[in-house]
Amino acid sequence: MISALFLSFLWPGVYRDVGKRWRGIGFFYLVLLGIIAWVPTGIYAQRGYRKFLTDEAPKLLKDTPNVSIKNGVVTADPDPFLWRDPKSRQVIAYIDTTGSFDDPAGKDAAMKLSKNSLEYKQNFETRKVDLSQVKSFHMDREEARKFFEKIGGWVGIVVGLLGIFAVLWHLIGILIFGAIGMALSSAFNANLTYAGAMRVAAVALTPAIVLATILTLAGVSFPGEWLMYLALELLFLFIGVKANSMPPTYGGPGAYPYAAGQYPQQGYAAPGYPAQPAGYPAQPPGYPAQTQGYSPAPGYPQQPPPPPPGYPR
Repeated sequence: MISALFLSFLWPGVYRDVGKRWRGIGFFYLVLLGIIAWVPTGIYAQRGYRKFLTDEAPKLLKDTPNVSIKNGVVTADPDPFLWRDPKSRQVIAYIDTTGSFDDPAGKDAAMKLSKNSLEYKQNFETRKVDLSQVKSFHMDREEARKFFEKIGGWVGIVVGLLGIFAVLWHLIGILIFGAIGMALSSAFNANLTYAGAMRVAAVALTPAIVLATILTLAGVSFPGEWLMYLALELLFLFIGVKANSMPPTYGGPGAYPYAAGQYPQQGYAAPGYPAQPAGYPAQPPGYPAQTQGYSPAPGYPQQPPPPPPGYPR
């Protein structure tokens, strides 16, 4: 199983071994892929968050306002207030307890806090949370710093555990890819079972998952990258199923030129008698013929007797 992680890039023969000799549907291979992809990603996320705490968090928290909620009523100091990203200067949160939000600079803020509600954007939609049921809440610079530090130890673990959901997602993926693999198997005469096609699909995910992990760790991202990964998965699924293709059956469509079903039948002599090529003189009268059912006497040589003198060789 470990070797498939490396050979899936280079050697189509590994897919033949996966399709014909492995057992199951490739679930444990997906678990192995999840560990390889998400453990380094979790470590990378943990290190990145520590860097954020050291370099970026102090700048972000420097202008943190004092916000309190008591019996569902929000108070803030200063009010109104635009909380900006220290790097991009983009407004992160707009606090205005009057609810007017009339400052044009804050119209695209990701969060808007009014006297008794919080609005935020998620997936291009604006959602609203009613704060009237909140009895008591307070946030200032020190409280925000403690909060960021408290969650700091869990970032890497949480990101790493996302690998569980990735495994389940890829399990659904190989169910679909297995069906595609069965269609390709029929086209290539690969004679794969559905379970075998799922195993091939699981291994075919390897190049895309490894590449995605490397690019993530390198901090590289680009629009439409998921399309590239999907194309890569389908490409190696094609290669994997093709590697399992079987030679055509004799006499069937695509049979080899020398297959028995295609080669013209020869007119052979009776059993035991040497075949006569075209133009060979006929057997002289009296020459003992080897016929079907002929059995020589005990001790008699199994080969037919030599031709009489003068008989052309």
